[in-house]
Amino acid sequence: LNTSALVLMIIMMYVSAYPVTILLRSSNSESSEDESHLGFQAKRMLIDDLTWVILPWYLICSFEGTHSFDSAFKILFEVVSAYGTVGLSM
Repeated sequence: LNTSALVLMIIMMYVSAYPVTILLRSSNSESSEDESHLGFQAKRMLIDDLTWVILPWYLICSFEGTHSFDSAFKILFEVVSAYGTVGLSM
């Protein structure tokens, strides 16, 4: 596959985790008024995603000693696939 198709697939796998995440967060009845604002929820989701996608990607790349963009991009594909529970692999 070419790079543009892989980037599109990464975006779709990344977004596939959101319906479950939004449902779980909206079912919490103990949230305060600040947490009910859409901006706050979007910021919190972005921070969670950065934690669960970027950090493992960085750690895997550093442990593997990845020096090329191609290898790092393949690892990103695998990490996003695991995060979105899609199951695609290169």
